[in-house]
Amino acid sequence: MKIELKTLGDNVRCIRKGLKISQEELAKRCDFHRTYVCKLERGVKNVRLGTLSKIAQGLGTTVSELTRQADQVVLASAGPSLRPSLRQSA
Repeated sequence: MKIELKTLGDNVRCIRKGLKISQEELAKRCDFHRTYVCKLERGVKNVRLGTLSKIAQGLGTTVSELTRQADQVVLASAGPSLRPSLRQSA
C-alpha cells in the first residue's frame, strides 16, 4: 500500500488533536524536535519505518493506524461514545 506524505501527516495531526496534545508534547514523547513534527504533519518530511514506529508509540497507536486512509482515521480517533453514531451515518 502506498500512502502519500500529506495523508500520513493529516493522520498524525488528527490523532494528535484527538488526544488533545500539542506538537511539542508529541515531539517530547518521541524524542524529536517540534519542527520535525510540524514538517511531518504538513507532509514535507519523509519518514522511515523506525520513525513512524516512534510516532505511533508517542500517540499510543499503531503504524497501521497512522497509514490508514483519512476517513478511517477520523472514525478511529473519535471517542468511543461518538464511534457508533459515525458508523451509522457513514
